[in-house]
Amino acid sequence: MKLFEATHIFGHSWDKLTLASFRKYPNPFSPHVVSVDVVNRYVDPASGKLITHRLVTMESGLPGWLSRVMGFTAAHCHVHETSEVDPTTQTMTLRTKNLSWSDLFTVEEMCQYAQDRNDASRTVFTQEARIHAFGSLATLRSRIEGAMLDRFRSTAAKGKEAIEFVCESLSLEQQEATISSA
Repeated sequence: MKLFEATHIFGHSWDKLTLASFRKYPNPFSPHVVSVDVVNRYVDPASGKLITHRLVTMESGLPGWLSRVMGFTAAHCHVHETSEVDPTTQTMTLRTKNLSWSDLFTVEEMCQYAQDRNDASRTVFTQEARIHAFGSLATLRSRIEGAMLDRFRSTAAKGKEAIEFVCESLSLEQQEATISSA
């Protein structure tokens, strides 16, 4: 099993980051994301949390060498995302898990956006991922996990750029709305 952990401070408020997360796709940093479909969305009456289930469809995420070893290629892969927005604690937690190739490997990710306790204009972002390959050959498992970890690191960095891009777009929309209402 391979692990990935990262923390980042965004210079944007929690409410802006939460909105940006929902509006993250499409963006120029993630052209591999084909579609994001909301499967279910509701407010939990007991907790007051907004719960959203989405299906994310992406272009194939398998390294070329792995496609050749497995003897197949796939045009698209699917990921299930569950998000919980808690307005009381000002946290948004996202959990994702691959649906495609789950008999070969799993990638489980947890991201959290939380308002910085010392500065409400900033948001603390934490990200964790667990990558686990299956199979009887330890060498192949290790190689699959390493390749998926490398790919995850690359997309995680682009994901932060995408959120910044969306936050900037939201700021421009707000400025335009202010100007047009004046």
